[in-house]
Amino acid sequence: MIRELTLSTTMVYLSAVTVMHRITGFSDPTRNNYLLKLVLKGAKRIHSLHPTRKREPITVQILAN
Repeated sequence: MIRELTLSTTMVYLSAVTVMHRITGFSDPTRNNYLLKLVLKGAKRIHSLHPTRKREPITVQILAN
């Protein structure tokens, strides 16, 4: 299954990887990783081309349906 993630969600996942590596005593694989930097830069560019959909406020009419 392919899922599209927002850039902020991706950054949270990468932070979790960093924390888990530090807790277990391993070196941080995300630190100074040039390829990862390029991928995130591309993801940022792609994400800016596809703006997120603005959510409408929940109204009584919506809840009644």
